[in-house]
Amino acid sequence: MGITAELRKRVVLAGLEHTAHFYPMILGEHRDLDVVRAGAEVVGAATAALAEHPDIGAFVFECTNLPPYAMRCARRPTGGVDALTLVDWLRAGWRGERGGAVSGTPCSTAAR
Repeated sequence: MGITAELRKRVVLAGLEHTAHFYPMILGEHRDLDVVRAGAEVVGAATAALAEHPDIGAFVFECTNLPPYAMRCARRPTGGVDALTLVDWLRAGWRGERGGAVSGTPCSTAAR
């Protein structure tokens, strides 16, 4: 598949590699996850992306470690979805099932 150059212009990539706790913990540099701190870093990354690109319309949390934080970001004005929910939603659509709501949430990959 892929994405056209025109559509690529609408995509903003925002990462967590500069976080002090979350990213090092994912890499195994920290033994224990501080859920509150990690959540604050994820929400902070989403907030920073919105500040830099206010026309962002939704976030896609592409890492399977991010769903617990997606709902915290859902309280923000921009909607989005975590990767696991997105796969479930797409699978339901492929099968012709109705429903499969996509929650309103932000983070790692953002589409404007």
